[in-house]
Amino acid sequence: MPSMKPRSMTKNCVTNNVQNRLREEAGRVLEAKELFKDIRAQSHFPDLMTYSTLLDGLRKQGSRNLKDVLELFSELSQMAAA
Repeated sequence: MPSMKPRSMTKNCVTNNVQNRLREEAGRVLEAKELFKDIRAQSHFPDLMTYSTLLDGLRKQGSRNLKDVLELFSELSQMAAA
């Protein structure tokens, strides 16, 4: 059986959103939050889907993440106003 070699892919907003959605669906919201931080640290700009995915994952985890939800919602509101 031939081995599958990983292909190099340039990360962009779409690939980051897919990774975030998969993590969120698997209940790995903390990893999704870290990816979100990495996205911003790499000067990639999260879009509406990025925020929506993370907010949905945090919502599913309940009120223990209320502070995170409010911070993200505030960022999203500021982005929309700009």
